[in-house]
Amino acid sequence: EEGGDLFETDAHDWTALMWAVSEARADMVETLLGLWRDAGEASDDEQTDMAKGWLDANDKINGWTALHLAAIGGSRDHFTCARLLVRARAKLDVLDACGDDPASCVEARGGREAAYAWHRLLGKGDDEASFPRDEEA
Repeated sequence: EEGGDLFETDAHDWTALMWAVSEARADMVETLLGLWRDAGEASDDEQTDMAKGWLDANDKINGWTALHLAAIGGSRDHFTCARLLVRARAKLDVLDACGDDPASCVEARGGREAAYAWHRLLGKGDDEASFPRDEEA
């Protein structure tokens, strides 16, 4: 929605960033992160305060952050979103309602190969060859 509030959430506390990540829309994630950076630099104290917690906000059902959603998604495009979030300094150790961090979600969903790719992402962030293949439909 044009002119919408970047920090607005839905009934489950999902932000626009969470929705963009869940749909693996790296282009939208990049745009939202740019707006977030701008809001964090704003002179308005209230907006700056809201920006501080936005990147690592948890939803109220599963406790997921945008990084959890990227981890659960598991596709190459989700990993691209994860890379953008990591570069924006998303916290890697936020736990969801089950006590899992995003890396644990990757391993539970995708196994050892996906977990290896995730750890390479966290370490380097640029090695696209290490991303797991998308699941075939």
